[in-house]
Amino acid sequence: MTPVRGALLLLLLLAPACVAAQDLTLRDRGHDVGTLSLARMQSEIGERIIEVHEPHDPSSVRYAGFRLDALLDAVYGADWRNRGELLVSCEDGYQPAIPVADLLRFEAWLVHRRADDAAFRLHNVRQGETVDLGPFYLVWNNLDAPELQQEGAAAWPYQVVALDLIEFSDRFPRMAPPTDAAAEVRQGFLAFRKYCMSCHTINGEGGAKAVELNYPVSVTEYFDEHWLRRWIDAPRSMRYDTSMPPLVYDGQDRPAMIDAIVAYLKVMATRKQAPAVQEN
Repeated sequence: MTPVRGALLLLLLLAPACVAAQDLTLRDRGHDVGTLSLARMQSEIGERIIEVHEPHDPSSVRYAGFRLDALLDAVYGADWRNRGELLVSCEDGYQPAIPVADLLRFEAWLVHRRADDAAFRLHNVRQGETVDLGPFYLVWNNLDAPELQQEGAAAWPYQVVALDLIEFSDRFPRMAPPTDAAAEVRQGFLAFRKYCMSCHTINGEGGAKAVELNYPVSVTEYFDEHWLRRWIDAPRSMRYDTSMPPLVYDGQDRPAMIDAIVAYLKVMATRKQAPAVQEN
């Protein structure tokens, strides 16, 4: 495990074993390094206000919270900037792996309340439900970044309870396509990582919010390709009460991205592996 050298390490290690409702668990390659309380974040990092374009329920919203890069610097030191992904775990099983490169390119925040003190919840339009956001919600300063608005809400996890610095190939070795896969398959893999694995698993690896897609029977083996593409594109056109949202990406190459995801799933049907039991 890479040593954690942040200024808060001693405080984390000395934190009480009992995790409070607004404590954040910190990990490095799956190993717990401690917890960070809201009070500690407020005193050590400093709470600020951020205004964002909210992708779950399109509007401008002001939240109170903490610059994520400052939080990671305080806990992990500068080493996190040379790592692969930040795995974000949520209470509902949603688990996106956010590339560190994105955290360095754009400004991410970990917020814990609305600035106007309204209830810390929102209406998720794509899934047709009102959700509580706490204890923490990861948002992006996207008002001046149209590319972030185009990408939708895939990297906006709410009910955040843990952060883990990982290397993707170490944490998810059963998800990768073969090294000689076609370009479309590789593109589909990257799209699946970004938009699908937060909820779904491949060979047991991914989020815990939705169903396994590959083992023991691939979704491509019992779904006709036409209907699979339609399911990814507009699931409520097939099942009115489904909680699955449509692919959140809204770029002009959306149809090609869906085709690439299907191509990736078809290749993975030839690479089935029994899920492994993971520690976290």
